Amino acid sequence: MSQPKFISRFSPNRTAYEDLEKIHVQREGLLANAVELLKESALTENKHHLLFVGPRGCGKTHLLSLIFHRLQNIAELGEHLRIAWLNEDETSTSFLDLLVRIYRALSLRYPVEFPSKDLETLYGSDPEEARHQLEKRIVERAGKHTVLVMVENLDALFGQLEETQQKTWRAFIQNHPVFATAATAQGLFAGVSDRDCPFFGFFDTQHLKPLTVEEASELLQRIARLNENTELAEFLATPRGRARVHAIHHLSGGNHRLYIVLSDFITAEALDELVRPFEEMVDEQLTPYYQERLRWVSPQQRKIVEFLCFQNRPVPVKEIAERLFATHSTITSQLKTLRELGYVVCNVRGRESLYELAEPLMRLCMQVKETQERQPLGLIVDFLRVWYEREQLETYLDGAAADAPCRAYLTAALAKLKSGEPNLRHELLRRGLVGIDLSHCDDEQFEILRLLAEDDGQPGDLIKYALACTNRDLYRETIDVSGRIIGTPSASAATVTTALFVRACALGLTGKTEDAMSDLDRLIALPDTPVVAIAMALNCRGSIFQTTGRTADAIATYSQVIGMPEALTDLTTIALVQRGECFSETGRFDDAIADFTKVIDLAESPVESLLRALIQRGNCFGQTGYFDSAITDFSRVIDLPTTPTEQLINALVFRSIIFGEMQRTHEALDDCARVIELPGAAPHAVAFALLTRGDISRRLGRSTEAIADFELTTRIADAPPELVIEAKRHMVSVFLNDNQWGESMQRLAEALVDSSLSPDSLSKLSDSVVSALLRQGLSRTVLQPRIRKVVKIYAKKEVLPNLGDSLVRNLSSLKESLLSAEGMDHWLACWEKEASEFLTLQLPVRLLATGIAYLKDKDEGTLLELPKEERALVRQALGLPPE
Repeated sequence: MSQPKFISRFSPNRTAYEDLEKIHVQREGLLANAVELLKESALTENKHHLLFVGPRGCGKTHLLSLIFHRLQNIAELGEHLRIAWLNEDETSTSFLDLLVRIYRALSLRYPVEFPSKDLETLYGSDPEEARHQLEKRIVERAGKHTVLVMVENLDALFGQLEETQQKTWRAFIQNHPVFATAATAQGLFAGVSDRDCPFFGFFDTQHLKPLTVEEASELLQRIARLNENTELAEFLATPRGRARVHAIHHLSGGNHRLYIVLSDFITAEALDELVRPFEEMVDEQLTPYYQERLRWVSPQQRKIVEFLCFQNRPVPVKEIAERLFATHSTITSQLKTLRELGYVVCNVRGRESLYELAEPLMRLCMQVKETQERQPLGLIVDFLRVWYEREQLETYLDGAAADAPCRAYLTAALAKLKSGEPNLRHELLRRGLVGIDLSHCDDEQFEILRLLAEDDGQPGDLIKYALACTNRDLYRETIDVSGRIIGTPSASAATVTTALFVRACALGLTGKTEDAMSDLDRLIALPDTPVVAIAMALNCRGSIFQTTGRTADAIATYSQVIGMPEALTDLTTIALVQRGECFSETGRFDDAIADFTKVIDLAESPVESLLRALIQRGNCFGQTGYFDSAITDFSRVIDLPTTPTEQLINALVFRSIIFGEMQRTHEALDDCARVIELPGAAPHAVAFALLTRGDISRRLGRSTEAIADFELTTRIADAPPELVIEAKRHMVSVFLNDNQWGESMQRLAEALVDSSLSPDSLSKLSDSVVSALLRQGLSRTVLQPRIRKVVKIYAKKEVLPNLGDSLVRNLSSLKESLLSAEGMDHWLACWEKEASEFLTLQLPVRLLATGIAYLKDKDEGTLLELPKEERALVRQALGLPPE
């Protein structure tokens, strides 16, 4: 590995520009926009003044350095822009001082255009006269150029200038619009935020955010690649590497500078060389700054900050008040001020507010002053504990020289690891999971859960990960992780119970029902299993029985839960609803309605169970002809303001069907329209509503509207294939009924090649085609060519046998059509002609002929002309009882 590149922690402008670009993360959009605005300032009359606000170490100087270099590399700006980057350590107590700094910066960069003698001739002059002369010379020397003034720590500069001097500066910029500004500040300050101050509203202010975990990981990877450390870059991209970054993120607070510092310590080879320089940096550069910042606040506020310096976690207001012997209201008031000043940040957990330092570097400086006899700094000790495994630290310690500065740090880190304290890495990772909702955790939280499960393997971490996997439908992972918990001797009884239940659910959902039942039986048999867990297991057993068709077993199992007096209301209502669904599936509608009614009438029923019971009871009422009662139930669901979208859609769709049955077509169409227009409606719901509305329009004779809805159904992405096929089938029927023969045949051909066409869908489609042909009229001059066209399409698509099957099934339609004997003969003759050319049709046409013969003379003896198995097919088609 080559020598590490130099990355300055305090003066990024001393780092090679190419290297700054390579490690730049997070703010590319902000940087590009700033460069574009300042380019506009150079090339047009529109001058921009940018202010970047953020705490110490957040990358402000890095950002300014990249702005400077990118502007320098834009060739067209060479004749339009001059840059004055001010020395941040100089003091300006007057506007004259500031002008001198600006001119000196321009003179150093452009000595010919801004000769230093201009300044020398002014020394010793009257200050007011010198200011006027210098203003004039800067403007004259600038000529047609725009002067970009780059200022760091603008808040400190405003603190040095009295308001009269600030007004003079603002007036100068206003009167001479040749200036643009790019500045930074530790935080917002009165000079730009107070309405009564000269520069209020003057700057375009951008607040710089800390690094996220992903951005921090990217920064460390970029630094590793910059130093050609491929192994480290690859490790940082692994789950274990990401776990390390997640953990140290709590130590760094997302501070850019601290990450750059810690990046040096990631390679243990550099540890010994970095300890002393790092301690000196903290002692000589950071500590004076933070000591000065503490002097800016009141004694009470200083006590709060000092207390937080020695806390390794966010602390609630109550604890701060107790430890400082102050009232809750006093601490709350002081914390509000400290938040506004940028000293602390607030984290919300439920109704509780927890506070920690906004800048972790301040904690480090306080530790320096507390450390006696050059004891190791806590931040670095904690970093070593988090980043390295115990075995690695022991190896490094064994290889360190007796007088090596790093020995104290390695020894302290190992002592912490061996002390029996909780693993700091895992504790820091868990800190990001406080209050997590495992059913709705985001990707970052899920990643932490996975990393803890892999890195720690404690039952408590494993069960959380298993539950999160279940909620993401990662059932194989759920089964594996639950199995690890069940096989862990240290797992508590409650954790094992949960793991058995979770694994059983996952096994059931993946079709491994016997294994699922085994887990549930084991759970129920465990000693001291809580009643709630038993009820949950029984409900799960019932669900497995129900989905595998063992309805009687499902009913018996749900009945066990319903009969448990100790079972909680929500589990009882689930059992009632699911038992009611079983009753409904087997046609026991009165029993089903009774179960659903119990849930509906129970005041404590959970809303989800109540809505489900109302919808299911409405369906039962609809199937038994109690349409008004069905509409009442569906309307209750629809009218409830808190009804979730999915249940609302179900109720609207089912109500539209009932309205259709009652010939209340306008109301049916309105319900379908509500579903179609509902924001967030799932594709299957919209497709079903369009299909339903199209069918209603078809039955009303509104062919154009029906076709439009069916067409839309087929175009919905992710629509269920069976609904798409149904829409295509209806379109063929509508076009046939409207005598749009060419269009209907085109649609038929398209439908027959659909990859989602199941055997059942194909049969329905064929039945629709045969029925539609029968309605075309019995004139052979019209009917024969149309039948021939249909037969050729089916033959070309190689599904002609299915058309023959539908032709036989259509005997029932002939029976009900009251056709004359002559009409039936015409129908048969057309098909016999096609059967003479297509052998596949000969058997179906022979069965058709026998069936028609029976329909004409009603003599079952006619059927004896067929073999027994063929007679059975014809008898079934005619609705005759088996022989």
